[in-house]
Amino acid sequence: MTTHHPAEESERAAAFDALRERMKAEFPSSCLREEKRFKLGVPGIDGGCGGIPAGALTEVVVPPASAGSGLVLGALIGLARRENAYLALVDGGDGFDPETMGFERLEHLFWVRCSRLEQAVEAADLLLRDSNFRFHVVDLSHHDSGRLRRVPGRVWYRFQRLARQEGAVVVCFSPVGVIPSARLRLSCLPGEGLEQLDWPREQLAAGLRVEIIRDHRGPAQGRGAAEGGEDGLFRLAAS
Repeated sequence: MTTHHPAEESERAAAFDALRERMKAEFPSSCLREEKRFKLGVPGIDGGCGGIPAGALTEVVVPPASAGSGLVLGALIGLARRENAYLALVDGGDGFDPETMGFERLEHLFWVRCSRLEQAVEAADLLLRDSNFRFHVVDLSHHDSGRLRRVPGRVWYRFQRLARQEGAVVVCFSPVGVIPSARLRLSCLPGEGLEQLDWPREQLAAGLRVEIIRDHRGPAQGRGAAEGGEDGLFRLAAS
């Protein structure tokens, strides 16, 4: 049996008190409030995880066979409209078709078209610092998963930190799960009837099957400078 001397216990208690005070200073109570989540009108998301969190990074995995990204994007633009806010869309693969959205939705959309992954990441990094946008979508679903995995982790942790600072809803579409700092990770699965593209959008959204892969509720705390420091953007070598 291990015994501890009173002096050792006192030193241990003092160390814990110092650590507790440091944690209070670095993570004030204002950051410990329960996060807000927005309902999208997509039953698979609203019922599965309570909606999309504000002040956090959400990753939506969209396999090639799924039509989920367009439905989730439409729901997010509709949410921005209801909130009388603007949504910044970084179209990383230049694949967005505005004709699929009604004109009233497009009034609340700021669309940035990109053809390269580096362009998309740099555009997102810039827009996340703009408080005029409460909602952000970064569509990287058309990019190769191998190149996405080569994006340094510090980039994603910086995105998470910026989302928390601005209290913004930030959603990234990807072909596979690659974002380590994602507080919420969903996967859109093919559902029965999704091939009926002439159905109303609400009916398609109701049929969207969603798998909750990760859901870290509560306040988000970004990594330190080693993970999320302001050390510039990344560059990918040509493949």
